[in-house]
Amino acid sequence: MSLKKQALLLRVGFDLGRYSRSDVSDWVTAEIMEADQIDGPLLELGTLAGKSDEDISGLLRDLAGPVPEGLAARVEVGLVGRLVEAGTMKLEPAIRRLLSLVYEGLDEEEQGCIFQLDDAYDLAAAGTYGTMEQVRNDFTDFTGRYRDLVNLATYGPLPGAGRISGTKA
Repeated sequence: MSLKKQALLLRVGFDLGRYSRSDVSDWVTAEIMEADQIDGPLLELGTLAGKSDEDISGLLRDLAGPVPEGLAARVEVGLVGRLVEAGTMKLEPAIRRLLSLVYEGLDEEEQGCIFQLDDAYDLAAAGTYGTMEQVRNDFTDFTGRYRDLVNLATYGPLPGAGRISGTKA
């Protein structure tokens, strides 16, 4: 997998709190050890001391380079789905996270699905209509569309990658 794809997945996971500063540092160290030439964001990521989380995320974004509109949001949808599946993120904050992505380049159909999930969750939680099991199934169906974007076999090993799929690292 390319450095750019790894940086994108790592940034999304870091922003979600799934990867720590230590995970980023370990990944950067491994990349630097394998690189023929080190410059730009990778070089700057070589020392995380004194950098804010926003700075780290920005450098990972720079390292990933330009991505097609909506790709980062779709990667995040897939990762959030995997985190819920693995039991490391609860359904309500996951749906709220998806809601925050609605205007990040997703198309109208994707936006509609997210709004529908949000409404379904609220109605099921209030006991008005539907069940949490139905909401979870709809959530899994929706996020499952993006599973390949966070297929860790495609992306190669990243820090804690086994934890995302629910297996031991």
